[in-house]
Amino acid sequence: MKKYNLLKMFFGFSLLLFLPNCERPIGWAKKTFNQGTTVKNNKKEVEKYIKESKIYDEFKTVGMATAMWLSEEVRVIHGQIAAKRLGLDEQKTADLISDAIMENRKNISFYVLGYKYDDSFKMLTDPACAWSVRLRLDDEVFINPTIKSVELDPEYNYLFKHHYSFYREPYLLHFREPYLITFDMSSFKSAKARLKDVNCMKLEFVKVDRIGTLTWGFKDKKLLGSYKAWKQCKDKKQESSEKKS
Repeated sequence: MKKYNLLKMFFGFSLLLFLPNCERPIGWAKKTFNQGTTVKNNKKEVEKYIKESKIYDEFKTVGMATAMWLSEEVRVIHGQIAAKRLGLDEQKTADLISDAIMENRKNISFYVLGYKYDDSFKMLTDPACAWSVRLRLDDEVFINPTIKSVELDPEYNYLFKHHYSFYREPYLLHFREPYLITFDMSSFKSAKARLKDVNCMKLEFVKVDRIGTLTWGFKDKKLLGSYKAWKQCKDKKQESSEKKS
């Protein structure tokens, strides 16, 4: 009986898909069921900061990672979305974004969804993990990042979209574990550590016999961040402090 009902549902949706005079299921669902009010944001702008790499041994997947570089623009967009959800006013939104972007003055950080193909896989936080992580700014290499296993907040979960949610389904064996990977740049005097003169940034996942690389090119210097937005937040914060005093 259960199989029969499932077959009826399948054929019903099939008819909706292929009959020319019927509405598509998605359009029908949106009109039939209350979808709430859509909140506008700049989510699409974050996609250019998300990179993915898959590594195979012949046909077998041995490594896969998706990384979001937490650039200034990403932090600004995240802050704006979070502020709308939390109902923050303009000043508190500016404070939230300014504090987040200050992290970029000393660190280069990434949220990484690491590939975990079975329960025997050692996480990136485990010293015995077969993979190590390093950052390459043109020809300059930075090692020993801080790696933390994390739970993404609702905003970053949303910004990762299908990169995150699809692989977190419990019935899938091949799912991804989220990490925060941070390279401390405060001790480096090199201009490249500040991304001022960098042409290419690479996040490399290194194993004894192969390397997986995620690459961000900086020919378009807009990719370097949203300093103007941060400056505006900082000015608003300073202006508010002066009014209070």
